[in-house]
Amino acid sequence: MQSLFILPILPAIPVWLWWIIAPGSLGPIITLLLALIPNKASSIAILGGKKVGKTTLWHRLGGLENAAPDTSFKTVPEFEVERPNGNIVNIKQQYDIGGEDDYVGEYGRLIKPNTFIFYLVDSTIIDSNEYIKRIRSDLKKIGIVINRLCKDKNLKCKPKDFGFTILLTKIDKVELPVEEVIINFCKQVKSAKLANNILSRIDGEEGNNGIIAVNLLDDRDIDKIKEVIGIKEDE
Repeated sequence: MQSLFILPILPAIPVWLWWIIAPGSLGPIITLLLALIPNKASSIAILGGKKVGKTTLWHRLGGLENAAPDTSFKTVPEFEVERPNGNIVNIKQQYDIGGEDDYVGEYGRLIKPNTFIFYLVDSTIIDSNEYIKRIRSDLKKIGIVINRLCKDKNLKCKPKDFGFTILLTKIDKVELPVEEVIINFCKQVKSAKLANNILSRIDGEEGNNGIIAVNLLDDRDIDKIKEVIGIKEDE
């Protein structure tokens, strides 16, 4: 399975703040989020709607013993992730939350400095207007949380202290080519710049994993996900 990527440029903070606040401006927020690469991943937040694979991903990474469906709110104990290169990343205790709208309010509890955020999207229903509306709302909430943390003078954190990757799950159930699925998703969330970046880089070099189409039951795809956790620890 081909791994696709984008390489956006991190905008100046004052512009970022304006993008987050301005209505109908989600595209730049997504571009910013995808530019976040953490100095160190000490925590993971796995977010997204219902039945996108959040609990399954926790289980596959090693944080949960089983992938029981219909999660409401479950503690994920501290655990270790072994990346494909053999490096070990220690992951702090976190929470596995449900995908209903009520749980979006918990994003602020899960996202802290040095958090790598995985936002999961069900690739089989990205043509649904209601679903895309939910995704846009969630991504804006994530941007607001990061903005608030960066403005907290006591925390002294910066955007580089966070990581962000969108995982398009259930890609094995979609008949379209992976490239087309990712580009369609970008267009659905009204981020023409994002789609153009992907189009221009389909045959580009490896290295950035802003959007990854995955089958969470495929070990090779789990390795792709592990590769982006704590990526700065290799440098």
